[in-house]
Amino acid sequence: MGLSSTTAKPELSTSAPGGFAHIPQLDGVRGLAILLILIHHSLSSNPQTNSRVIAFFIAIRESMWVGVDLFFALSGFLITGILFDSLSGSHFLRNFYGRRAVRIFPLYYLALFMVWLMGLPIAMHWSGYEWVLIAYLDNTRLWIGHAVPHPLVDLTGHLWSLALEEQFYLVWPLLVLLLRDRRRLIVTALALSVVALGLRCVLVAHGTPEEITYKMLPCRLDGLLLGGVLALAIRGPRRELWLRRAPIVFLISSGILLLVAIREHGIDWQHSRFINSVGYTLTALASTALIAMTLSSGSRLAHTFRQSWLRWFGRYSYGIYVWHMIVPFLVVPPLHSALSMHLHNKLLLLLANAVAGATVSIAVSVLSYQAFEVHFLRLKRFFAYRGLRAQ
Repeated sequence: MGLSSTTAKPELSTSAPGGFAHIPQLDGVRGLAILLILIHHSLSSNPQTNSRVIAFFIAIRESMWVGVDLFFALSGFLITGILFDSLSGSHFLRNFYGRRAVRIFPLYYLALFMVWLMGLPIAMHWSGYEWVLIAYLDNTRLWIGHAVPHPLVDLTGHLWSLALEEQFYLVWPLLVLLLRDRRRLIVTALALSVVALGLRCVLVAHGTPEEITYKMLPCRLDGLLLGGVLALAIRGPRRELWLRRAPIVFLISSGILLLVAIREHGIDWQHSRFINSVGYTLTALASTALIAMTLSSGSRLAHTFRQSWLRWFGRYSYGIYVWHMIVPFLVVPPLHSALSMHLHNKLLLLLANAVAGATVSIAVSVLSYQAFEVHFLRLKRFFAYRGLRAQ
């Protein structure tokens, strides 16, 4: 089944920035995450049907938001590894934030500029929302609870997760720099994860809107920090033991989520008190365990995630994520009008719109990477990590 893990050492090396040699299967994990999100959002319009088969697939589609949690765990894993391994180098914070800035900011602000251009012909009203987006604050109480102007809710609603990660990048590197010790960092990360779980439970018990527990950083720290715990753990003397236990953690956490999905007809965070409290910790554990299971180069799962087509999606995943809600706004409405004259089956029309929107979004992502992003990525040479911690 690909759930078994060998005891081979994870592919770690000080020959590359951040202490990692390039691990191809992690590109595949990233590819899986973006495919889950792409399907989740592309098929967001559910047809009215009495078919149990279609209802089953709708429930699966509604559960694919977990791709965001897989991204969180992977980000926590990679970022923590980079931070810990570069502690002994010079310009620790400058290099980290410089590399993050040239990777994330150019495409993000280009997308916001394109949204602004798209809004000019229809005199789109931002109502102050533009400043929230520019400052990466749309996942906070500064905006949650306010009505996002239409059609901005459809164009930029997915950017909250990028805001959450940027806020995490402001806090976690400082803690790593302050604590420095691997064990103290693990204890701190686990403690903060428990705090996040407890905070969600309290908020859910008091009837707090689900959007708060889903989007705010204090409530979602475990999604990022458990990945960080894995990065720190496999740098210690018991890393093989951690890898051997990963399948057990994955089976237990995903098994509980599966039982919840059967009972609640999917794992929909918008309607499940369990998912909004304990569920996010389970998705974080399952995601982190999945990453751990790919780290042993001889495992079947590592081979699966090294497939070139999956890694290809991983390579362009950031661009796909940024564009996949924006591009269809231009493509799908005229296509829908044209196809509705020939396709009278609502399900087929939905699928055609989804495939067209996703295809064009992917094409735009590849184009933006090759023609725009790569020029900024070359600037990373000015923020090279040196003096990495020996493994």
